[in-house]
Amino acid sequence: MAIEFIEGNASQGDLGDVNFANTLQENDIVVCVSAADQSELHDFQLEVFHGYTVLQSLSDPHGAVAYKFMGSSPDISFPDLGLGCFAFHVYRGVDTVAPLDAAYASSSGATGMPDAPISTSLTDGAQRVIIGALDDDNASGSVTMPTGYTNLQAASGGAGSPSTVMIAGAAAPTAGANDPAAFGGTGNDQWRAAHIILRPAVDPASAQGAAMVIGL
Repeated sequence: MAIEFIEGNASQGDLGDVNFANTLQENDIVVCVSAADQSELHDFQLEVFHGYTVLQSLSDPHGAVAYKFMGSSPDISFPDLGLGCFAFHVYRGVDTVAPLDAAYASSSGATGMPDAPISTSLTDGAQRVIIGALDDDNASGSVTMPTGYTNLQAASGGAGSPSTVMIAGAAAPTAGANDPAAFGGTGNDQWRAAHIILRPAVDPASAQGAAMVIGL
């Protein structure tokens, strides 16, 4: 089953929940990143209050990388996590049992823009998602994504020195390695980045056909 990009968005925090533009379906997955100059317990909020699985708790900037599969009554909005900023993508057709096709890969730096690490997909038809979080720089208006990636979302926000988050994706039709270039932009501070690979769900028709062949 091919993975389908449904929508993406990004916003400054502390402005209220952000409604999804589409009506999400059961088993759709939301992949998100949040950041703030000071700890707003984004990871705790996402996990305990909103049912997300936290892949990484961030510091400098503070925040989180997380995902959530929609249940039988899908969410209608992304939650307001307070001061800071957030960005998300929504996908359909991801394996609900083993959503990550490769180990979660992260990187960090002290200057420049977020640069997600290399990661190798194992399954044809996977989906790459790269994420960045930048400390102390209001740089969302300048953010660009690496060549080969699409659906860029970026936002800045927070009290004191605003942080900036960014997310982009790329289809991976054939299994293999990809080392994306850094996000472009005017930011120049401490940063965190991640490379997530989503595994496609097994097509029920293909699975049934394989079972019938085995049964012969």
